[in-house]
Amino acid sequence: MLETSDGSPIDVHAVLLAESVTAGSLEAMRCGVRESGQRCGLDGLPLAQFVLVVHELVVNAIRHGGGLAWAVVWRDAAGLHCAVTDRGGGIPRRYLDPERGTPDGEIPRYGLRLVRQICRDIRLDTGSHGTYIEIGYAVGAAVVRGPSGG
Repeated sequence: MLETSDGSPIDVHAVLLAESVTAGSLEAMRCGVRESGQRCGLDGLPLAQFVLVVHELVVNAIRHGGGLAWAVVWRDAAGLHCAVTDRGGGIPRRYLDPERGTPDGEIPRYGLRLVRQICRDIRLDTGSHGTYIEIGYAVGAAVVRGPSGG
């Protein structure tokens, strides 16, 4: 059974995409996310932002979670949602601070910071068991708001 971060079941009829993703299947996943967004009425910049957010979450999960991520995209009355899960060692604390800048001499890392700039609704659970990140994204007049994780 698919669940949200608070344990609520996801209506399987609302699921637009559910798949495991590796570096080799990243492009196909991105195309599926774009098609899902289009079916829900997104186009232009809102569509590009949704695809970018999901892409960043999945790339981070693949890179830092052992080469494999699980992505689920679904729609409800509030808008589009995406949950990305990995089985890595968790996100280091220094990357969880939403106000964190890039220290001198460090290559900028935009993934989670970029996601937070685009999405107002982020739920995050991370630790030695892996990482689960769920985002909400407004579609049309819907505004997705909720508790910020991190």
